[in-house]
Amino acid sequence: MLLAILLIVDLLLITCFAFIPYVTRRTELFGVTLPAEHSRDPELMRLRAVYRNQLLVAGALLMALSVWLGLAYPIDDTTPFFVYLAAVCVYLLLSFALYLPKHFAMKRIKVERGWDVVPVDKTGVILADTAPPARDVVSPVWLLLFPFIILLTLGAVWLIWPQVPDVVPIHYNLEGVADGFASKGPVPVLLSLGAQVFMAALYVFIYVLIRRTKRQIDASNPRTSRLQDVRFRRLLSGFLIAMGAALELMFGALLVMSLLGIQQMWLILGPSLALLVLVFIFLAVFMFRVGQGGSRLGDEPAASAPSSTTNVNVDDDRYWKLGQFYFNPADPALFVEKRFGIGYTCNFGRPAAWVLIGAFIVLIVAVLVAAFLLVPPEQ
Repeated sequence: MLLAILLIVDLLLITCFAFIPYVTRRTELFGVTLPAEHSRDPELMRLRAVYRNQLLVAGALLMALSVWLGLAYPIDDTTPFFVYLAAVCVYLLLSFALYLPKHFAMKRIKVERGWDVVPVDKTGVILADTAPPARDVVSPVWLLLFPFIILLTLGAVWLIWPQVPDVVPIHYNLEGVADGFASKGPVPVLLSLGAQVFMAALYVFIYVLIRRTKRQIDASNPRTSRLQDVRFRRLLSGFLIAMGAALELMFGALLVMSLLGIQQMWLILGPSLALLVLVFIFLAVFMFRVGQGGSRLGDEPAASAPSSTTNVNVDDDRYWKLGQFYFNPADPALFVEKRFGIGYTCNFGRPAAWVLIGAFIVLIVAVLVAAFLLVPPEQ
């Protein structure tokens, strides 16, 4: 079971990082803007392939390490966890280290090819879409699933409480065997419900982020890019709510099973493993079918929308530090699309972004401290 979990996480990492250059917008590569008509330039294709192959090789080494950790150590040994965590951090740092030479190569190519100069027959423009964002995402009514599931969990706990033994498990090893216990009381319930409430708040925040992030409109094809962006946000927000509800249900089910003393491995870890598989399948399909901002939805009705032959996007590379960190104090937007990857990032030029990041860190620390204080010192 440990080996299966490690390998699934490996596949998630490799898919999310090695193939990023193939799912970003055609007007962006390694954090540098370029004319869409040159996106399949042979030299750019080579840069994509080199980056992909380097991370695939690194990913193969990570998977080999996972196999060794899963087979060489007993299930109750914590050493594999820390070794694997360190290996994942190395992989993430390596992905950025391999990205940087390609980023600077793209900047050089852009200057050499003259792509940083607006052609005389073109006009650089910035398009702002001020339409209400309500229809860009699934209905917020679906967010009510989260408090409903939390109340459902509370109701299930209330129904089974008379059958709960005096000592209940609150932690399981990777074989599904309980190795941490607490007396019957509010502690195990509060730990699980606290996790559910925290996750629900996180899902709502991400939903609001998806809804309110500045739209990125392609000046050369505004109608198509606008329609693609709408479909992207609907798909992403829909998945967020569906996956969030599944996680909330899983946490509730695990709480009920632990209170009843159920310790079968397939009941404890089976849902988690199945959820990891679903996440991997979705990410793979979403990345290669949809792309960043819906840019790969080329065969949809939006593709038939008329384009402009005179307008081009204004070059804003100067606001993107190393092509990944957006710093523009003059931009009122707090969140913008990523230049490299799928999703959104902060405008680090806005003080509110730093306040938000700091608040999130404080919240994480507070949750960890609260969980530590709730767990009895002797298990």
